[in-house]
Amino acid sequence: FGPIDLLIGTGSGGAIVEPDAAWGERTVSLTFSSSEMQVGVAYGIKYSNTDVDISFLQVNEAGGIALWPIDISDTVAASPSTAFNKLDQEYLVAWEMLDNGQHDEIWVRGVRSFTGFSSVSSFATVPTYGPDPSGPRLASDTRGTDDDYLLVWVDDTAIWSAQVVASDFTPQIFDVTAVTTDFPGVLAEPQISAAPGDNGAMAVVWTRQYEP
Repeated sequence: FGPIDLLIGTGSGGAIVEPDAAWGERTVSLTFSSSEMQVGVAYGIKYSNTDVDISFLQVNEAGGIALWPIDISDTVAASPSTAFNKLDQEYLVAWEMLDNGQHDEIWVRGVRSFTGFSSVSSFATVPTYGPDPSGPRLASDTRGTDDDYLLVWVDDTAIWSAQVVASDFTPQIFDVTAVTTDFPGVLAEPQISAAPGDNGAMAVVWTRQYEP
């Protein structure tokens, strides 16, 4: 599809962030940092049919914008998701990589940016056990006591989850688990949300379409 503008703002106004960019993804993932009063935005930019990058924007309350390239390899990236963890003032970005149009891998990378410090972490590849992993979604521990995230995705066999720990600013993957298996029909990409409060609970929802 053709060039469009990515606008960031409130009400009817907005700052043009990526003018006349051909998006490789309609998915735009937003997360809010109340401690830093800024919004993080992860999205895809299409340069060609074989090169779709993932970028990450931080927009503060004064309208200032910082742009971070997350994946700029000559590959096709898709379905970005982001979440904020207030323990280390860190955003995590997850996305899927496509190989010849097929879902192939899921990657994660961290971004830290606050007063006096900015950095982008190394990459981590999520171990996936079923074919065609897609639709990664992230949520963060809201208690502020752990640098933990929960990542969920779907493949041809199940909905999966994994714990992502951003210890020492290096994403590490633990406890890859099938959330649900043996369901009839076609599973759709899941959504996840963290509960407020001190219990660290998270909810995962998804849909399934039965074969006629």
